[in-house]
Amino acid sequence: MSFIPNKRTSKPVAPFYEDTNADITRFYTTERQPSVAVSMIAEEMGKMGGVLLGVDEGVFELQGKKRMGFEIRFTLAGNLGKIRVAGLPLRNPTDLLGL
Repeated sequence: MSFIPNKRTSKPVAPFYEDTNADITRFYTTERQPSVAVSMIAEEMGKMGGVLLGVDEGVFELQGKKRMGFEIRFTLAGNLGKIRVAGLPLRNPTDLLGL
C-alpha cells in the first residue's frame, strides 16, 4: 500500500533552535534521558495494544539543514509502523551532529 499526500500550498518552516525558547516551543527543555523517553513511548504504545520495536537516533537533512532526530518503529494491530521525529535545526552545528 502506498500513500500519496495532498499537495501543500506552503512548506512549514521550523525556527532555528537558537531563535526559540521554552515560552513558544513545547518540550524545548527536558530533564529526561533518552532511555526514559523511550520507556514512556513503549508504555503509551502498549496502552493502544501496540509494541515498540525500536528507536534509532540519526540525522535528517530537511530543506538543506541537518537536524537531529529519531525514527520510532512499532507494530499496531498487526501492521508495522514508523514515526520520524526531527528536532529543530541548529544554526551553529555542534559535535552532536558529528560535523
